[in-house]
Amino acid sequence: MSGAGRVTDEIIRLASSSKAKERNEAVKRLKNLKLGEADYSRILWQLLGMDNEYARRTAVKAVPVLLRNNRDIILFSKAVLQDESWQVREAGANILRNLTEVRGDTLKLLESYSRDRAPIVNRTAGDTMAHLHLKGLVDIKLVESLAKSSLPAERRTAAFCLKRLEKSRPEILELVREWALHGGENEKWTAVYALKLIGKNSRDAVEILKMVEGSHEVSRLKAKALREVGEE
Repeated sequence: MSGAGRVTDEIIRLASSSKAKERNEAVKRLKNLKLGEADYSRILWQLLGMDNEYARRTAVKAVPVLLRNNRDIILFSKAVLQDESWQVREAGANILRNLTEVRGDTLKLLESYSRDRAPIVNRTAGDTMAHLHLKGLVDIKLVESLAKSSLPAERRTAAFCLKRLEKSRPEILELVREWALHGGENEKWTAVYALKLIGKNSRDAVEILKMVEGSHEVSRLKAKALREVGEE
C-alpha cells in the first residue's frame, strides 16, 4: 500500500481528536510513514476539507512538519484565512513564521491576519511578524503602517508585535515612547496597548504610559492599561 492509502482510520481519528496530545500523535504517525511531499499534501488537504475543526487544525499545524516549503505554507495559510474557527485561523497565522523568504503576497497575507476579528489571531499574527522581522524577512515599516491604521485589529497586531520584539530589542521601547508622546492618535493608541503588554514586566514602560495624553479613546485605553499593570 502506498501514499494516502497508508493513512489508517486510527490516524484520522487521532487527527480529529479534541485532545492536543492525540492530534500531535497523528502528526508523528504521519511523519513516520515517510511519504513523499505529494502524498502528504493530498492527505493534509483531505484533512483540511473535513467538517471537524480539530482535523483542520491538525492539517495546518502539520504543514511545516511534513511539507516544509514556502509554497505549501502560504497555500495552506491562505486556505484557512476565512475559516469559521479562530483556532484554525490562528494556526494559519502561526505557520507563516516557518517561511524562509517573504514576498509581496505574503505581506498581504500577514496584513489580512492582522485584520482578523479575533484578538488572539491578532496576537499570533503580531508574534509571527516579530519572528520574521528578527529573521530579517519583514521590515519594521510594516509594523509602523499597522500602528497608524484606523482599524483597531491592525493596531492591536502592531502592539503585540512590538511587545514580542521588545524582549530581544530593548530599543523598541524608545520607538513606542516616541509614538506615545508625540505620535498621531492611532499611534498613541497602539503605543498605549503595547505599553500595557510590556508594562507587566517593565517599570520603564509603566512610567511612559503615565505620561500619555490624547483623545477620549486613548485616555480610556490608558486608564484600562494602568489598571491592568497595577497602577490605579
